Amino acid sequence: MSVSHWICGKTKRDMIRNDKIRERVGLAFTIEKMVETRLEWFGHVERRPLDYLVKRVDQMEGGQNQITRRRRKTFLRQTIRKDP
Repeated sequence: MSVSHWICGKTKRDMIRNDKIRERVGLAFTIEKMVETRLEWFGHVERRPLDYLVKRVDQMEGGQNQITRRRRKTFLRQTIRKDP
């Protein structure tokens, strides 16, 4: 956000809310950008042929649910389903 303030010619001492700075500069929220990037990657993987390594790993993901003491791993498809 400091670069955004600098672009607008303002400093933190001017006490302008980050939302107002985002509107002026035209920045998207970080979460929105993460969802967008995830969807782009998902589309890229889906279009690859079946012999592509990442595509094969994505196909195998269903059999990787092991019971462990640690937190379960989240996979790309699970994350995409949860995205708004």
